[in-house]
Amino acid sequence: MRFIFVCSIFLLASFQTTAQDNWRKHVKIAEEHQRKAEYAEAAEHFRFAWVLKPGKRDLIEKAAKNYDMIKDYGNAAEAWRALINRKKYPLAGFQYALALKQQEKYQEASRAFASFKDFYKEKDVEYWGRRADMEILGCELALRTPRFSEKPKAVIRRPGITVNTETTDFAPLPVSENILYFSSTRGDRARIYRAEESAGAWSSASLPSNFPMITEDHYCNGTLTPDNQRFYFTICKSESSLTTRCEIYVTQRIDNAWASPERLDDYINDPNATTTHPMVVHNGDTEILYFSSNREGGEGGMDIWFATRNVNGSNTDFTLPMNLGDDINTKRDEITPFYALETATLYFSSNGHPSVGGFDIFQSSGSRAQWDRPENMEFPFNSGADDFYYVLKQSRSGGYLVSNRATDDKPTTTDEDIFSFYFPNATKQDLKIRGEAFNKESGQRLRDLTVTLYQENGPGNKVLIDAYFFPEGVYELSLPRDKRYLMEFKSPRHSAYSQIFNPASHQLEDEIVIPVHLRPETQEEPPMLTESSIPPGDETDEPMITESSDPEKEGTTVQEDAESEKETPSESEPTPYTIRGQSPADDYEVITAAPRNEGTYYKVQLIAVVNYNENHSRYKPVKDLGRIDTEYIIDRKLYRVLLADFGTLEEAKEMLEIVKTRGFEGAYLVKYTDGQRMGRVR
Repeated sequence: MRFIFVCSIFLLASFQTTAQDNWRKHVKIAEEHQRKAEYAEAAEHFRFAWVLKPGKRDLIEKAAKNYDMIKDYGNAAEAWRALINRKKYPLAGFQYALALKQQEKYQEASRAFASFKDFYKEKDVEYWGRRADMEILGCELALRTPRFSEKPKAVIRRPGITVNTETTDFAPLPVSENILYFSSTRGDRARIYRAEESAGAWSSASLPSNFPMITEDHYCNGTLTPDNQRFYFTICKSESSLTTRCEIYVTQRIDNAWASPERLDDYINDPNATTTHPMVVHNGDTEILYFSSNREGGEGGMDIWFATRNVNGSNTDFTLPMNLGDDINTKRDEITPFYALETATLYFSSNGHPSVGGFDIFQSSGSRAQWDRPENMEFPFNSGADDFYYVLKQSRSGGYLVSNRATDDKPTTTDEDIFSFYFPNATKQDLKIRGEAFNKESGQRLRDLTVTLYQENGPGNKVLIDAYFFPEGVYELSLPRDKRYLMEFKSPRHSAYSQIFNPASHQLEDEIVIPVHLRPETQEEPPMLTESSIPPGDETDEPMITESSDPEKEGTTVQEDAESEKETPSESEPTPYTIRGQSPADDYEVITAAPRNEGTYYKVQLIAVVNYNENHSRYKPVKDLGRIDTEYIIDRKLYRVLLADFGTLEEAKEMLEIVKTRGFEGAYLVKYTDGQRMGRVR
């Protein structure tokens, strides 16, 4: 009996010695993994060490923090739960509740946040109490918002393994309906890649062949200017295993290639902060650069800022950055801005507003530093995980976002993937449009408003739908979403006003309001609206739906032919056909009825307009110089107006000089070969 007892003591001591050796071995391995930023392996070894040595709770705390780093919410919750209500780890209860929330266990999470508030008594109790209340609001939002719907706002899809990998894939940039640029950490660092979709399948991702060579550091987060001439992106340097500092660079298109990247000045790239997530739009002659930064002077954490420059000015001569203000920015982080100019809507991600997960996607109407209260875009755009990088395609039929959410074919939340989405209700539910008519000069409301509605099918091709009379000057129409429309507004003793309207640009709205401002009739022709005459805001005086410029950029004037004379069709109109530009800077699909000549010839591009009226008086000075052609840009919803045709470059140059003296200062030459548009002659 004594022999058995002695043997038992010996075996127990031997086991304790082995366990002690093993837990130390796991700690050493974990610390090595952590130094290499291998957080999943570090978390597992810290957890193994704690299992072997449960009295050392610092080990499970380290495991929990590493699980948080890789967004392994399930294991993080279990690790933090072991430390709840222990004075040495006062924030464990908050972290546990947050991990539950990001698993979409909203009721459990809400109770856990409330328990944390009851337990926490540290000096900063007020701050953490507000944080817990914010998270509880997010849980309540999730619980009252349907997770699934028979008529979802959008259908979310995950592209396959050619776009997404087990690493981080992010920053989608749709450059056309089926070509996507994006960033990925596949390989040894972050780079920008290109992939193309065809019949629902994606090509293998590849590095863009003409992109500048960057041999070191991470480069990612690209954004392209609307004129395709400037590409902004970030170059990031790792300062430690946990921190990376980014700066914004720009490269300019030269012929078919891109120039060496140029770093933006210190007042954009604050040397003491990180500056990233650039997004650029053009409004007339103004280029607006939105970006995220944790520079001083903000609300706290990462904020969204903007700076502007003249499109025709110096390469990097921006104004000083301005903060978007506390309607958008919070004391936490606001990142990945995307601005839709046609609806004046900012999309961004935040973990400082009430969210159903960690980072949620929000939208807010406004411009520059004036914004409405942000709205959470809810499910399915958001999830219990982190959701960001919301971006729309040019057609506005759908877009992309980035999320680490779990899916049927991706059960983990430990890496970010790119998701595509489309709006399924675009043709199923009519869009209501309403508004009032006003005198443009006096602001008084008008009576006896007539709205004539046409289906707009391209240049010179509109079909009358109906005319509606509103005696009180307040109109309301219900428009199917699968068509484009031309709306003509008339009131007695006022000039008619026409506007193209595309319901596909308003997928998320059931109803929109567009007021109408009509100019009193006078004997004098109203002055032409040019880009230089548009005030430096994000909206023009009239509610026109326009693009800011024609794809051929410099010198182009986007106008609206608003005179009320009706077009007089010729006796035998040519049949319109579709072509695509052959220049990389101008590969847009257009509809035209211009003659297809053989060989090489030239045209003078006069302007780009929203609505083309061949009887507008501005064309009278040049009608004796040649034939007037139009090209309707399908994606941009603009008409190019051109003077044609000239057989030699010398003849075309002479005509260009004449045209400029007759009121078209921004005109330029375009080369054609066998009926194909080859691009601008520079």
